[in-house]
Amino acid sequence: MGTFHAALDHSLLYEMMFPLAKRIVESLAIKIAVSEAAREYPGSRFPGEYRIIPNGVRLDEYSSAREGRATHGRILFIGRAEPRKGLAVALHAFALVRREIPDATFSLVGPRWEQVISQAPQPGRGLAWPLNGVNALGRVGHADKIAEMSAAEVICVPSLEGESFGIVIAESMAAGLPVVASDLPGYRSVLRDGKAGVLVPPRDPQALAKALVRVLRDGALRTRLRTAGIAAAEDLSWETVATRVIAVYDEALAAAPAARPRRTRTRA
Repeated sequence: MGTFHAALDHSLLYEMMFPLAKRIVESLAIKIAVSEAAREYPGSRFPGEYRIIPNGVRLDEYSSAREGRATHGRILFIGRAEPRKGLAVALHAFALVRREIPDATFSLVGPRWEQVISQAPQPGRGLAWPLNGVNALGRVGHADKIAEMSAAEVICVPSLEGESFGIVIAESMAAGLPVVASDLPGYRSVLRDGKAGVLVPPRDPQALAKALVRVLRDGALRTRLRTAGIAAAEDLSWETVATRVIAVYDEALAAAPAARPRRTRTRA
């Protein structure tokens, strides 16, 4: 058994170790990918059947967030400050949001202040630092993360590329938090092709800002996204996902040849 998690366009490691990787992958009784995006690259290099079984989320850990009272205009970002996660795009979009909703705020879970400053939009782009309303919390504990989910009206997931699934999206839906995310294949599958969240073109701060403003201003839309997101998250519960994984393991074991008896030497 083997599970593929990454969405790749190219992998130097795969290329360098292709003969070994080929033997390993071909020896797998059943191959699992967490999404079509995660299946695409290994499937092109190692053809065959891949079962699509998503990552799971513990629904009970996020149910308390559904009971919280969101702060009007609060946007949330959860992720590392690496370029691929799109923090710079999100900061640019938030500056545009503030032009439409002056009291909007932006809580960042993961990035530290120095990382935010280094990625903030430059004055030459018609935007200025500091960006009022931004609160960089750095790394926080699990309980604090859930509290931030409870206080937000929408979460912004502006990744640029290379996302096979989107665990932050799954957790946010479980928390009843409306999602605005980049239209990447891995995110699209979790958000049910946009039925459980708003998808926008990646690397486009104007489109991201427009979507965030729309969600913040439209209470009926937030309610619809919240309801659809919770329903989608229930299909990703660990109880559901683990049942599917166990069934595949049982299938692999049933198809495996019986173990050969160990040879023993005897004296002539």
